[in-house]
Amino acid sequence: MNDFFSRQDRARRGTVLLLCYFGLAVLLIILSVYLAARGLLLYTSTEYLRPGTSGNWWDPEWFLWTAGSTAAIIFAGAWYQIGQLRQGGRRLAEILDARRIPPGSTDLRERQLLNIVEEMAIAAGMPVPEVYVMDRERGINAFAAGLTVNDGIVCVTRGALELLNRQELQGVVAHEFSHLLNGDALINLRLIGWLYGILLLNQVGAGLLRGLAHGRGGKGKGPFVALGLILWILGSVGYLCGQLIKCAVSRQREQLADASAVQFTRNPLGLAGALKKIGGLDLGSRLRHPQAALASHMYFGAGLKQPWLRALATHPPLETRILLLDPTFDGRYPEVPPLPAPEPQQGYVQRPKVTSFGTVLSGAAIMALLEQVGTLEEAHLAKARELLQAIPLPLKTATEEPFSASALLCSLLLDDDEEIRRRQLQLLERATEPDLQQAVAELHPQVAVVDAETRLLLVDLSLPAMRVLSASQYRNCRGVLKGLIDADRKISLFEYALQYMVIRVLDRQFLAGRRTPVVQIYAMRGIRQEAAIVLSLLAHVGHEDSARIHSSFHQGAKVLAEPGLQLELLEQQDCSRKKLDRALRRLEQTSPQLKRKLLAASLQCLAADGEIRAAELQLFRALAASLECPVPSWMSPGSAS
Repeated sequence: MNDFFSRQDRARRGTVLLLCYFGLAVLLIILSVYLAARGLLLYTSTEYLRPGTSGNWWDPEWFLWTAGSTAAIIFAGAWYQIGQLRQGGRRLAEILDARRIPPGSTDLRERQLLNIVEEMAIAAGMPVPEVYVMDRERGINAFAAGLTVNDGIVCVTRGALELLNRQELQGVVAHEFSHLLNGDALINLRLIGWLYGILLLNQVGAGLLRGLAHGRGGKGKGPFVALGLILWILGSVGYLCGQLIKCAVSRQREQLADASAVQFTRNPLGLAGALKKIGGLDLGSRLRHPQAALASHMYFGAGLKQPWLRALATHPPLETRILLLDPTFDGRYPEVPPLPAPEPQQGYVQRPKVTSFGTVLSGAAIMALLEQVGTLEEAHLAKARELLQAIPLPLKTATEEPFSASALLCSLLLDDDEEIRRRQLQLLERATEPDLQQAVAELHPQVAVVDAETRLLLVDLSLPAMRVLSASQYRNCRGVLKGLIDADRKISLFEYALQYMVIRVLDRQFLAGRRTPVVQIYAMRGIRQEAAIVLSLLAHVGHEDSARIHSSFHQGAKVLAEPGLQLELLEQQDCSRKKLDRALRRLEQTSPQLKRKLLAASLQCLAADGEIRAAELQLFRALAASLECPVPSWMSPGSAS
């Protein structure tokens, strides 16, 4: 099965395998350093060559000293570089001097790119990534980076913006989205850190040689020169081995990303057209930035000159990639003139509200729904395009700037009940500036008439603007949003969905200590209580009478059934928000296949009465967001076909 969960599983196993390869490389480097240093000591130290000790190559104390020093240098370098990239793709974009494109950009080329990225994100059901452009780069290239699907970024060169038409740019963006959805982006960032650790050993040796070369002469310099030379050589060889591993992985994943992009867009000629333009351009896909080599394995096209040794190439040959997409390619590359600015996007188009899907769900239908998680298809993109065009212009504009996006999220949380809304407005008066209160008042009448589907979409679209807030601004905004949610002393499905789609995602960026969860749980026994809390809440929320609640819970529990494992229905008061929050934090640590079972059980629980209402889907999306499984806001049984 080639679904999102299987791809994430393969990516996780691939990370472990790569870590083993690099661990083996580090071990070989440590042994080499020990043998070289030991040999140097035996060769130069006459005192050490006492009778009975000559030629004694094994010394545990000496081995621990050299192994510890070498490993400390390598792991310190890797730890430092991985720490630099802990902010995800945003930090890498800054290193490469890329400029963030604001969601409200008036540049037509940038607007076109933003629109393509929004369509892709909405179709995939993931938070809309931030978009960057490398203004100084005139070649055609791009990359995507991120620790998870929730914090990814997409970056393109100015050459890609000016030389590719919409169809070709969409193919490139689809290629990059496949890296985010397949888990490649995380592997790519870790590769940078691991390689830097090995390279640091080389740099320490080179630094030692430079220091000795500029110092005063002396008889005692010889061993230190030899040690510096050893470190430089072994670091170089180790780095070369790491590069070979990196390039082999990159070539395979680039080919898979090309295939995924074609699956997403159903248009191989768009992606092939972009590759042909790379071949026809003097600069091709090369980047001029001095740090370009840092992320050479992450680019859409080869960012550096092709090496003389094919094994050191980060990408398959350009002609090979094109022929796989367009078998009629004759090897001739086109001229690449600049394109005129694109036409402005089509305006607002009215569409009917969605309140209930009303479709009976079979087991096959639930499996079809799960197959939509983390996927992109042509039909998905068409639906996303329709949804974007249906958003009223004032609301769409509000998502494009931090202040108005904050006001929009506040207005989305205002309750229909007048008494509760009065308390919420009082909170806004105490905690916010008058300008924000006025913006909320202006947006609320328009927000109040949009359907649940559009509300979730507005939340997704607001995320890029919210990421630009300062840490203090975010903490203030977070407190206001939490206060609005807690105003009625209970939490609605939409409020819970918003909490997880916004607060949980942004906490990782702004609040210290919120790290990406590590997979630690592989069996249902490890999450028995947490699964019972989630299914019990879904059963209580989705149904009213006791018989249906019990039936719903047990239908979901059957999906998770294992020998000796039995889940018990909890009372609604035993599924408080605090307990649910703790449960979801633990469920974050489950393996991709366990997440798949949890989502299947949740869908079965919600569909026990034969339909999934739009309101119920909001809670399902909150659960999926907590598990970092992208679910489209418009996902419905009818869209599975």
